[in-house]
Amino acid sequence: MPVKLDFDLIHEIVSHGAKAGQDETVDPSTSDILVKAGIAMVTTYIEQLSLLNLVRDPFPIVGADGGMWIGYRLTDYGLALSHSAQKLRKAVADLTGDAKHEVSQSVRELHAECQRAHIKGMGSNLDP
Repeated sequence: MPVKLDFDLIHEIVSHGAKAGQDETVDPSTSDILVKAGIAMVTTYIEQLSLLNLVRDPFPIVGADGGMWIGYRLTDYGLALSHSAQKLRKAVADLTGDAKHEVSQSVRELHAECQRAHIKGMGSNLDP
């Protein structure tokens, strides 16, 4: 099962990028939240956000803290989403595990019901 990304960290990456503007390279090390998350984690998130066309131009930079970071810029789409947490949440729903529509919500509810009933995956025995 893929790891679900944390929306709050995604929101910080996009918000931090919006503060810098579209034409300025964002230094993640200037955000206390991103520094706390760490270089590897932030790099993973930036990669995923670039696949969704929210960030662009990711490349290695020496951060304000002296460490190596991945700098980035927001796309027009990323900048537009920075103004609405609700729209951003919907745009990244696949990354965070949020349901996008009724069908995916139904699947989530079925999965939760199976867990409550202690039904395990294929090939497993059912709990008594």
